[in-house]
Amino acid sequence: MAADEHDLANFIEKVDEIALADTMSLKRKRNSYDAQCNLKVIKFVEENNNSAVDRHFAVSEKLVRDWRKQKKYLFEMPRTKRTKHYGVSLYIRLETALNDWVL
Repeated sequence: MAADEHDLANFIEKVDEIALADTMSLKRKRNSYDAQCNLKVIKFVEENNNSAVDRHFAVSEKLVRDWRKQKKYLFEMPRTKRTKHYGVSLYIRLETALNDWVL
């Protein structure tokens, strides 16, 4: 009986590991969208709501909020161009020193 319980415990542990691995693989893949796609999503949001966009276009609400903030910029850029990604470096002095060393 103890061997059966041990086998069952091992089986349950393996099933839990497989289930965890499956849920980890369900993360959304990062995509790059052009300005035309962004504007289409923004137009849809203005007619509906942010959560409807997730179901219709498979785009997160956070991404849509960011695009709405960049709406003016998106109208000015070419339709086929990818949007700019803004970010601040955490290591400005290191990057400056590396740039000076390379050049």
